[in-house]
Amino acid sequence: MAEPHPQRFFEPVWQQAVSEHPFDKQEFLPKRGELLIWHANLLHGGKPVQDRSSRRWSQVIHYFFSDCLYTTPLRSFAPNGGGHIPP
Repeated sequence: MAEPHPQRFFEPVWQQAVSEHPFDKQEFLPKRGELLIWHANLLHGGKPVQDRSSRRWSQVIHYFFSDCLYTTPLRSFAPNGGGHIPP
């Protein structure tokens, strides 16, 4: 069975980076209609849900430039793990 949360594979590395480098934690508390755009390499996460009756919606979009080489973390360790966007 596949890992339901494959990002857990990277958690020890992230935890080590956070303990070795005292990053400032920034919390984003959006108002209705606001959005946040961040770089894909930014270490990020959400807090545990406090009120299960409320909703928090998200939309994830990945943009790639023409002729861009990219990686997919859990597949990048395989021989053909990355990809290429043709020009």
